[in-house]
Amino acid sequence: MDIRQTKLPNGIRIISERMQGVRSASLGFWLTCGSRQEDDEKAGVAHLIEHMLFKGTGRRSARQLAQEIDHLGGNMNAYTSSEYTFYYIKTLDSHLAEGFDILSDMLLNPLLLSADINKEKKVILQEYDMYADNPEDLAQGKYFAWIWNKHPLGRSIIGSKKTIRSLDLAAVKDFRAKFYTPDNLIIAATGNMEHDRVVDLATRYLGSFTGKSAQTPNVPAGFSSGNKFVVKDTEQMQVIWGVPGIAYANKDRYEAGILNNILGATGSSRLFQSIREKAGLAYSIYSSFDSYSDSGVFSVNAGIKPEDDKKLLYALDREIADISQKGITEEELAHSKVQITSSLLMGLETSEGRMQRLGKLLVMKRPIQPLEKIVEKVEGVSLADVNKLAKKLFAGVQPAVLRLGPKPARKSK
Repeated sequence: MDIRQTKLPNGIRIISERMQGVRSASLGFWLTCGSRQEDDEKAGVAHLIEHMLFKGTGRRSARQLAQEIDHLGGNMNAYTSSEYTFYYIKTLDSHLAEGFDILSDMLLNPLLLSADINKEKKVILQEYDMYADNPEDLAQGKYFAWIWNKHPLGRSIIGSKKTIRSLDLAAVKDFRAKFYTPDNLIIAATGNMEHDRVVDLATRYLGSFTGKSAQTPNVPAGFSSGNKFVVKDTEQMQVIWGVPGIAYANKDRYEAGILNNILGATGSSRLFQSIREKAGLAYSIYSSFDSYSDSGVFSVNAGIKPEDDKKLLYALDREIADISQKGITEEELAHSKVQITSSLLMGLETSEGRMQRLGKLLVMKRPIQPLEKIVEKVEGVSLADVNKLAKKLFAGVQPAVLRLGPKPARKSK
């Protein structure tokens, strides 16, 4: 495992992995702050800052930033999550220094003009409307807001229309001063480079970065169960069924991955085969598990005809009961292990995939392990392990079920 770590005197953590035989270099700047660190009335400010860092610096206009990346033949992007904000560049290894220069300039010297903020808020409001126009996205937003019961994890990452409109330069500067600090910054770099070179470049461009984070310990989220109906004039009804899941660092994460794979994450999964292929109740049905630093949710999403909601929920309850009471089979376990390890290994063939893996592990305070060790742990999961987790998650647990769509027409007596 050619992975090395260094911590600079100002608190910046650096992790790199050398990949021989490639010509690419992927560089990521991870800030351990996201929408979870916002005040309720400033919801969306973390996402707005992510946008603003592309609007120019003291040395480069927004157009120059885009042109420099294009002229390097690379690509640059960013995204905001509940618990971190991530900026990255992928270029040829010979352009690693230029990548550091650009990302560091954006991080340390953004223009942050009020006129640009007001303009970008209009763009984000269009993004908000785009999600609101998509019933599946809308249902998920409503679902998480409900189950997390006014906890920051339940807020939309981009904020509400009210909070987006209220954001201003003062809010942007305040959040940035509190959380865009060296002790909140992780640099992950992978590709054809030496670790010492990454450290030298980080020292050169970010060694003078100062400040201390105002971050406080996260408060775990509770989970609201029951039933909720959201009326929406749509052709389909969106149904989300869920139960409390596991945190990102939970020891059962490999078992959870296998259980999710078998239940509804693939075309050969139980839910896809029974509800779509056999019963024809849904075009789209899948399961997933979302994990955070201290909580999680295991959910099932489906799009159905409004009049089929009871049939869908009955079929889903039957499948959940079956997997929690009878468990999975040895054949399912073996097939799932192959699927998961194949997906893992193929996803990490690129420098970008490896960079994202390393950065997220550090953000979530997980140990760095070689891929061979992870594959070994997946292979070591037993039938009893998965069946035990299935009982823990599903048996006797009251789910939270949300339906979004037109109310089914009542039958006349």
